[in-house]
Amino acid sequence: MYIAICTMKKIKCGEPLIIKKDSLFDEPGAFTVGGEFLGYVSQEQPDGCLGYETVCGCIGANRVFAKGAVAFDNLLVVSTDSPVFNTTKYVRKEIEGYGLLMPVY
Repeated sequence: MYIAICTMKKIKCGEPLIIKKDSLFDEPGAFTVGGEFLGYVSQEQPDGCLGYETVCGCIGANRVFAKGAVAFDNLLVVSTDSPVFNTTKYVRKEIEGYGLLMPVY
C-alpha cells in the first residue's frame, strides 16, 4: 500500500519512517525513527495511494512502519505492508452480466 506525504524537507528513498497521529493537530503525519517530524499525510492522494479518509480512519492510536518509495521536492510516497489498513471489505456485484468485486467503505 502506498501513502503520499507532504514533506517539509527532502527525504531519501528507502529511509524508514513511522506514520502516526500528531498529538498537536490530531492529523496523521510522518516521523523519523528518532521522532523528528517530517510532514503530514496529503489530503490529495495520487492514483494508487490510500485515500486520506482511509488513513485517518484506520490509523487510530497505531504507529505504522513505512519506507520511502518515491521522492519528489515536497512530496514523498511511502510504502507499507501494515495490517492496520487491511480493513476494506469487498462484495460481489453483477454489472452487465459480469461479476465484479467492489469495495465497501
